[in-house]
Amino acid sequence: MINRIGKWFDYLSYLLYSTNRHGVHSPFVYEFVDKVLYNSASSKNEFLEYQRTLMVQSKSTGFDGVSLSEYVNIYTLPSKYCELLQRIVLFYDIKLVSEIGPSTGIEFNYLRYLIATDLAPGLKLISTDKLEPYSSLFNKSQREFNKVFPQKTEHEEVLNNECLTSGDLTKKLLLFHRLDRDSDFWNSLESELLDSNNQDFFVFTHPYHNGNSRLNWQRIINHPDFHVTIDCYYLGIAMKRTHQIKEHFQLRY
Repeated sequence: MINRIGKWFDYLSYLLYSTNRHGVHSPFVYEFVDKVLYNSASSKNEFLEYQRTLMVQSKSTGFDGVSLSEYVNIYTLPSKYCELLQRIVLFYDIKLVSEIGPSTGIEFNYLRYLIATDLAPGLKLISTDKLEPYSSLFNKSQREFNKVFPQKTEHEEVLNNECLTSGDLTKKLLLFHRLDRDSDFWNSLESELLDSNNQDFFVFTHPYHNGNSRLNWQRIINHPDFHVTIDCYYLGIAMKRTHQIKEHFQLRY
């Protein structure tokens, strides 16, 4: 109950201090707001949300002390944020998405949809988390996706290639789940920072989930390597962009 009240205060504060395109003075962030955040043209399929519905209706247990239904509601992005990920990938011509941390596979499948429908045929996707029971859940969601989109796509080879390096890929999006895992999260983040450039997107889901998530999100905002940070409440974005002054934006979405 206390955590739920805290989330309401976080959301009210976010609504109070967030702004739209008219309060943004950075050309890069203004373009992001105008061409990506508020551009409602997204690529989606009813099947992707049907998968979420099946998980929410599931009676499975054993996910951090809660049911699968609760876990999906807590840790999976709402559909409009999954669609926002699609728009980021398409608009900025992202070549590699690496998903880091426990995932239900819903966000991953929204991005697989871009490949399966030839909207982003050159996109490569990686999911790195191998922990149970999350990996079994993720793999099941991938198998269900394959039933609807059975054609073999290039990313399936990349998904299984643990030796993949991204040195020849100019733009990537690193999608971090579970900021509250603390030490695991920071180890992954610092490792990825060493192999990133000014064009890469660091995206964090549910930065206000609990106290630990909020603390880590604030540490990201204050991190000296990130000059641009964007708060969309359910989604936090950070970029190096070392040629810009350090600035934080709260954008209403």
